[in-house]
Amino acid sequence: MRASSSVSVMAYYARAELSELTGRPMLATDGGFLGAARQALDKLGVPWELTEFQRAYNEGRSTQVPVNAAVRVKSRFARKLSHHGRQLIVERPASPSPDVAGT
Repeated sequence: MRASSSVSVMAYYARAELSELTGRPMLATDGGFLGAARQALDKLGVPWELTEFQRAYNEGRSTQVPVNAAVRVKSRFARKLSHHGRQLIVERPASPSPDVAGT
């Protein structure tokens, strides 16, 4: 049986506190799930950057607010970071195109 590569952000990498409303654990980080996921990547030593959509919004080149939790990783990263049904979308760097012999 193969172990899952999905990792709960709260279980391993983020601080949690009990919600006053529900009494259930919730993320205790600035930025909610996305902030906790970015902290997890930092703790794992995975270099990351904002996605192109996030940069465009921050620089005023777009009025579309990025709503999905996403980052672009700069190296190999195969884990899935999730919490209560939300999953971090990981954009990978474009792989170099293979050289075609004879062209």
